Parts: sequence; C-alpha cells; structure tokens
Amino acid sequence: MCPTILALMRRIACSVVAAALLAPGASRAEPVPPRPIKIAALTCGELLAAPPELRDRMLIYFNGVLDGYRKATVWNPAVVGKRIDQVMGTCQRDPKSTVLKAFQRAWARPASKRAS
Repeated sequence: MCPTILALMRRIACSVVAAALLAPGASRAEPVPPRPIKIAALTCGELLAAPPELRDRMLIYFNGVLDGYRKATVWNPAVVGKRIDQVMGTCQRDPKSTVLKAFQRAWARPASKRAS
C-alpha cells in the first residue's frame, strides 16, 4: 500500500479515536483528569481506580498505542476484547504493574490472524 495512503489512514484513525474521546456528551458524564498522564508510568491500580468511562477511554487509547507500535491495519473487536480482558486480569493480579506493560504482554500473545 502507498505510504501516503497509510499516513492518511493513520490520521483518520487517530481523528476518530480523538473525536470519540473528546465528544462533548461524553465529557459531561466523567470529568477529564486534571493532569496529563504519562502513559509509561500509569499503574494498573490507577487504571482500576479510574471512573468507568475514563477507564474505558484509557483502554481504547492503549489499544491504539499498541496497534500503532505494530502498524496494525485491521481491527478485530473479538481479538481486542480478549486482549483487554487479559490486561484487566493482569491489572487485578498486579496493581503495581504499569498498564503499558500489561498491554505489551497481552499483545505479545498470539492472536488469531495477527489482527488487532
């Protein structure tokens, strides 16, 4: 695929995620954290303690981070759902672990058709 098309696809995907995360209706339900979050330092305990809507937003964001690292071009909700379940299990067992490490472990496990 042409590098220009891939770049455009990435921009569109980022825009869709950003729009979902910043939607006015959603932001009224749960306040945005008052501080920036360092993604490499966010612990599983902090993720688990976050309000449900914010926790969902963080899970969506980290899914995108890992897909970006891997240059994924396919999103398979069944595979992603299983991986997020693995992340949540890891976080419940080890709240001091970082969320990024939990995602990296889940994404390192084989997934069907290598789609995310």
